[in-house]
Amino acid sequence: VYKEMLWAEMIVFGSPTQFSDVSSDLKKLMERTWWMKGNLKNKIGGYVITGRRYMESTLNTLHAFMLRHRMILGGSGALGFTHTEMGNLDNDPLALKDAHKTGKRLVELYRFIYSEKK
Repeated sequence: VYKEMLWAEMIVFGSPTQFSDVSSDLKKLMERTWWMKGNLKNKIGGYVITGRRYMESTLNTLHAFMLRHRMILGGSGALGFTHTEMGNLDNDPLALKDAHKTGKRLVELYRFIYSEKK
């Protein structure tokens, strides 16, 4: 995954809030990105996280990751919903609206930054 992150102009993370933080898999990925090398500098970063409560630490973890890498924080989606089993989100219009807003903002920022370069 890290190699894919290197060539991407935008990186969008997704994670449930588990024990007031990102998932352990995402945390492992974050810890292996060698932030001191600066390889993710100036990439647009965004995220979608899920959880009904205690999302502040998850937000802080993602913000700290992007700031340490000197990424451009382009959008966030803190979706306030909880699911106890796999399924779709068609019955949660607020979650879909929040995810759509996040995606729209990331595209706006991408166009703003890269439209004159191409």
